[in-house]
This record gives sequence, structure tokens and C-alpha cells, in this order.
Amino acid sequence: MKANWRRLSIRSLGAAIKRVINVTNFNANDEAKNHTLFVTMVTVYNVFAPLIPKSVWSGMSDSVRKLAIEVYAYLKGIRKIAEGAAQFPNTDRGRAGMEVVKIIKKGGKIYNQKVGEADFSTTSVINELNKPENAAHITALGVSDELQKLTAAKAQHDALDTQRVDVESELRQTDSASNARTEMEAALKNWLNLVTAMRNVDGWQDLYHDLNEVVKAAKRAIREGKELTEEGEVAAE
Repeated sequence: MKANWRRLSIRSLGAAIKRVINVTNFNANDEAKNHTLFVTMVTVYNVFAPLIPKSVWSGMSDSVRKLAIEVYAYLKGIRKIAEGAAQFPNTDRGRAGMEVVKIIKKGGKIYNQKVGEADFSTTSVINELNKPENAAHITALGVSDELQKLTAAKAQHDALDTQRVDVESELRQTDSASNARTEMEAALKNWLNLVTAMRNVDGWQDLYHDLNEVVKAAKRAIREGKELTEEGEVAAE
């Protein structure tokens, strides 16, 4: 019963060990439940478990995404106003519209861009529109309020996205768990090695086969690059 435990995430490793403990406790083999190696593994797990991050996601992505959509909609609205005015190139408003359209076009087709690229493009366009040399175009086009609203929405989006990154980075700060996992893996391996060695002894066969299923589930999670639940199943994406 061997697996490359180092390839499991800390959360998946914790889930695998929790199931190893449950399977052993539910087994009828009292000798196994009272064995020093099993007791040691449980003791180490009780130290390791509180260090496991409950989640690496902040739950803020949906809010960030909604704000991004709002920003794109505002920018698209300004572009439509500019394109409409540009149909009258011999007027001050028309000339302003033509200049604003040029600036927005520099950002490319934002809706077809990847998130990071679209975010960069939007920031570049908004910064350009807010430059002093373009203030006359914005005023002539009559979209000062709209640009202000667009700029504020982008600032709100960026602030929330920065907060999201910080929170998720903190959730991934698993130094304590990473330091503890070496001892945890050693205790797990010692227990599984013992059960493997005892697999032909009366009273140990069922435990061996049950724990072997846990190891198989862990291997499947490693192979598929997915998380492992405490029930031993591979979590769906």
C-alpha cells in the first residue's frame, strides 16, 4: 500500500488520513486499534488537522466578475456614444467622438480577451481617457459623468480583486501544515507498512483490504490531479 503522498495537497492528505483512521476504528480488530503505530498516527493527526486550510478560495470571485462585467458595459456605453457622434465629423462633438473611439479601440476587443489581458486593456483605456490632454474631447462629447462612473467602477473592481488575491494568498499560507506533514506522512507510512506486513495474519485481512481501497482512492486523486474527500472519493471540479 504505497502512494506518492507528497503529490497530494495538504487538504487531500488530511482527508486520506482521516479515512484511514475511520476505517481502522470501525474494523473489528482491537489489536490494530490499540497498536502503538496507530495510536501514534492518530496523535500526530490531531496536531496536523487544525493546520489544514478549510478552503483556498475566498468566495469573492463572483463579485469581482460582476464588477468586471459592469466596467465592460460602461466602457461599451461610452464607445457607442462616441461612435454615434463620430457620424458627424464636421462638428466639435463629432471630432471628439472620433478621438474617443480611437482611444477605446487601442484596448482591442475586450470581450474576446482573457481575464488578465482584458483587465490590463481596460485599465490602459481608462487611464488614457482620463489624461488632461483628452479632457476637451470628453467634455465636448458630453460623457464626463459616464467616464467618472466608469473610473469609479474600475477602482472598486481593482480594490476588491486585490483583496481577493490577498485573502486567497493567506489561505494558501500553509507553512505550519507543510512543516507538520513530514511527520504526518511518516506516521501514515509506518501504519500502512505494518498493516501490509500483517495482511496474512488472521484478523488483519479485512483491515488490509479496506485500507488498500483508501490508498487506491488517493492514487486516483494524484493521477487525476483532483482533491480527495474524507470519504475517499475524488471531488468533482
